[in-house]
Amino acid sequence: MSPAKRTGKSSGKVPSTTPPVSPSSMSPTHLRVLAQALSDQVQTLTAELQTAQDAQDQAASLHTTQLQTLRAQIHDQAMEIQGWEHRAASRSQDLRLLLADQAVEIRDLTGRLDRASRQRDVM
Repeated sequence: MSPAKRTGKSSGKVPSTTPPVSPSSMSPTHLRVLAQALSDQVQTLTAELQTAQDAQDQAASLHTTQLQTLRAQIHDQAMEIQGWEHRAASRSQDLRLLLADQAVEIRDLTGRLDRASRQRDVM
């Protein structure tokens, strides 16, 4: 990166330190040279400004893209977690039903065992 871009200063020419001269005392050739130098400096500054704006736009675009990517990842993870929660709730319900079925079976077997035990005692 050039020093001008790092410091924010123009890479244009440094203004002359000679005292200002009245334009009316300057020759037409000298005025044209001065006008061209000023025009060049304006073009340089305009180009630097455009470069800075382009860099800022690119950074903003990258930031937006990164945010969109993160949002998509968060959404995907949330959907995955929601799926896990649904499967866990479904599995929990399945286990409750199985447990209830086994409780009925245990009650039936206990009843049969009690009847068999009473019949054995009667004999």
